[in-house]
Amino acid sequence: MSTSWFVGAAALRQHHGTLNRPLDDYLVELREKRIIRVPGTAVFLARDEKGVPPTLVHYVQHSHTLHEHVLLLTLETARVPPIQNEHRIVSKCSSLVLSVW
Repeated sequence: MSTSWFVGAAALRQHHGTLNRPLDDYLVELREKRIIRVPGTAVFLARDEKGVPPTLVHYVQHSHTLHEHVLLLTLETARVPPIQNEHRIVSKCSSLVLSVW
């Protein structure tokens, strides 16, 4: 079972790697395509700060829309057991374009 899991996870990472492209380039592409914006806010988990989350790419491909406000959320875990309370949640929010944060 673990071999199947490992092979499947590797195949999924490879597939997502083909979808991964620079976020700035993708946002420019969305602007040029004039994607329809729908009311509301969407949150997509992002593996890193620079690439486009595969779930966002799939969502736009299938719905041909994008919410008015989009939040790309990246979680980073610390590799140390105790973390001081003042360092537990660090948020960096920067507006990109097209109301994508």
